[in-house]
Amino acid sequence: MVIGRSRRHADAWVVDRELRRRGHSVAYVDDRKLRQLIGGRAGSEWIRARAAAFRPERILTFKPYDITLDVYAWLAARWPVTLWWRDLIIPVDQAIADRGAHAEVTYVAAGGQISQWEAAGAHNVQFLPSAGDAEESTPRRPDPDLTCDVAFVGRGYDTARAEFLCRLAERFDVRVWGQAWDPWAERLRWDGTTAYGEKFGRVCASARIILDIQPSFQVEEGVWGYVSNRVFRVMATGAFLLAHATPGVDALLTDGVHAGFYDDEESAVQRIAHWLADDEGRARVAAAGRAFVLEHHTYAARLPYLLTGAPWVNPLDGGQAPGMPGDAA
Repeated sequence: MVIGRSRRHADAWVVDRELRRRGHSVAYVDDRKLRQLIGGRAGSEWIRARAAAFRPERILTFKPYDITLDVYAWLAARWPVTLWWRDLIIPVDQAIADRGAHAEVTYVAAGGQISQWEAAGAHNVQFLPSAGDAEESTPRRPDPDLTCDVAFVGRGYDTARAEFLCRLAERFDVRVWGQAWDPWAERLRWDGTTAYGEKFGRVCASARIILDIQPSFQVEEGVWGYVSNRVFRVMATGAFLLAHATPGVDALLTDGVHAGFYDDEESAVQRIAHWLADDEGRARVAAAGRAFVLEHHTYAARLPYLLTGAPWVNPLDGGQAPGMPGDAA
């Protein structure tokens, strides 16, 4: 049973798709939509009844805000429940930790926050990084209308990040796609549009470098192990990623092998100039990065953990990932 958002490309949606491809029978419930339609209590009771009728082998949950705590506990008392929290929130979200207290395993994408989740009451907290969707993030043809030296895809909510990009734009051809870039639209060549689905791939194919910039609060906190799914999505398209060398990126990727790294603004300028002058090197790293992500950092690669509760095996450390139970022959 999968409980989560049913919009296309949401975590639960992708996991449901991957499970069905492997022959599993899945009951898929959108808890937020239920709350919006009939209210939180009635929606939770509907989930309880659906689970009782379906009798799942395991329940996978992602952002279970809309399941009342008592129903979540009822589910977890009867079937193994996996909770995967992929966001970085400082401090940790107590409502999620309360539900994690009942889960068989609570996976968090910010490994450096494990002790905080444990202190908040979550049970069996383990590190499981975010992932990319290999089906959505596929190589596309370059689009002449989208070309640039450096592109950033994401929201413009972080002023420090926006100003950093504006300073880079004084030296390089920089463009952004996403929401809320109005104050910096002219300097960052923002056309008012976002980049989802197929367009995301075309943006990645059309820029010589895709830049990863972590929000200022994340850089200040220095949380080990956390990267957004955007990192893996970019790499899966076959684009060259210049990644912000946070403790999260360092734990999961290798500089000059899977992506390029930079440390701060001065380093970013130097590394951008270096990689723009090395077409062959960018192509080599981009190809290796894509292969690495498709093998190790997709939702399909996360399924064995979600279905078993096993500790995640970092491919950079070697070791063997667990097999996946219940696969159809």
